[in-house]
Order: sequence, then structure tokens, then C-alpha cells
Amino acid sequence: CVAILREKFSGNSNFRVVNQDILKFPMDEWLETNPKPWLAGNLPYNISTGIVANVMPLLKKTLGFMCMVQLEVAERFCAEPHTRSYGSLSVWIRAHAAGKIIRKIGPEHFTPRPNVDSATVLFSPRTDPIEAPPEFFEFVQCAFSQKRKVITNSLSSRFEKTKVLKALERSGLSPNARAEELSPEELLLLYETLLEN
Repeated sequence: CVAILREKFSGNSNFRVVNQDILKFPMDEWLETNPKPWLAGNLPYNISTGIVANVMPLLKKTLGFMCMVQLEVAERFCAEPHTRSYGSLSVWIRAHAAGKIIRKIGPEHFTPRPNVDSATVLFSPRTDPIEAPPEFFEFVQCAFSQKRKVITNSLSSRFEKTKVLKALERSGLSPNARAEELSPEELLLLYETLLEN
């Protein structure tokens, strides 16, 4: 497959096939010498979340990233607040990209036929990615640890309830807010307000 692609596109100076283990590949270094490429791939479903999560902080150095993954995972990647699929992974992706499901693909298009539906997803880099410390995303994971509960309960393992309630009020958010209702920007505002108290 790699040899066929290289031969087919040999006349295109802006096309290059990189045939390596994506989890070990030094993407950041490669992007320094290959600025603003398009990234694309048919991702192994068992590691697709890890691949996409690793690419997100580097997405601003690309024109975009298109990949095929399991439909259920694609829905989590592209989920918006107030939806069932929205979680900490969705926040991580939305902090760096606008994700969109381009096409749903049924199992009948594969041999052997899988037991799941698939989807093609396009990640476009944000012009204003959220720059936040790793601790913020740990905070997000904590906030979503009990995503159906109000955020004051979800964060109770790390913050006093009264402190969270005060930070919600100062952030202009409802005291009954749930993590699944908050955008990445609102979560960052809440996190920064908590640190100020």
C-alpha cells in the first residue's frame, strides 16, 4: 500500500507518506521540517483516542487532521455541551480544534465486516486554541468524573463545596451546573476563579 501511494503521488512535491508507528513517531519534530501539512489516517480503533489526543496540541501547526474512527468515538470527539457524548475528551479536543463528522460509514463497506459503524472526522485547528496548564485538564477530568451530578459534587474530592459555589457565582454560572453543560471556556473560567479564591 505504501509503495503504491508513493508511486502514485511521486510527482507531487507536497505529498509525503510517513509509514511509522504513530504512537512512537516524533510528530513535533517532523512538523518543524514539514510545516503546515494535512494529516490523514485510517486509525486503528483500539488506539484512536490516544492518537487524536496526542495530535491535538500540535494541530495548530497543521492545516487539519482527517481520520476514520469508530462512530461512537467520533461522536465523543465532536460532541457539544448539553449532549450525551460530551465529556472530558470532548473538552480536550474542543480546546484545540473544531471537530466535524464528515461521513458515516456502515460495516458493509469493510471486509471482514466489523460489528460497529465508522465515521470520517475532520479536525480544523482553532485560530484561538485554549492555552492552559496540564492541571486544568486534570480539573476537567475530575469535573466529569460524575458527569450527571452537579459540578459541586463532582469536584468535592478536590475542593470544598462552598468554595466551588462561590467560584460558580463569580463566574456567572449556575450553582446547579453540571460539567456536561459547560463549554471549555466556561470550565477554564471556573478553574481560574477557583485558583483565585
